[in-house]
Amino acid sequence: MGVDKRIHSVLLEVAFFFTNLAKEGLESWLLSAPPRYVVPQRAPPDAETREQVRAKLDTPLKKGYIGKGTVLSLTGYFSEPIGETNLQMVYDTTKSSLNATLWVPSFCLPSLE
Repeated sequence: MGVDKRIHSVLLEVAFFFTNLAKEGLESWLLSAPPRYVVPQRAPPDAETREQVRAKLDTPLKKGYIGKGTVLSLTGYFSEPIGETNLQMVYDTTKSSLNATLWVPSFCLPSLE
């Protein structure tokens, strides 16, 4: 096997490793005790937005990000309109101080020049 083929093989392995890392993400770390934020979320002012928000919250519920059990800390959220008929959810962890206690390592994808 020539040097070029070995280098190519190593580059493919590195690319595969970093692609999986980017897709799966890295483990998060708590730097201190988790926050205890229990201020309830205010409901959106109109019934149409409330129904859209409820529908959007079904996604994290179905994925298991939200579930039944003891609540130690709440995360605030608000909705932002997308076009005329849709909205996106924005989760705000600054109110609960989660941002200050959570560290998520960043990662870089290698590039070839």
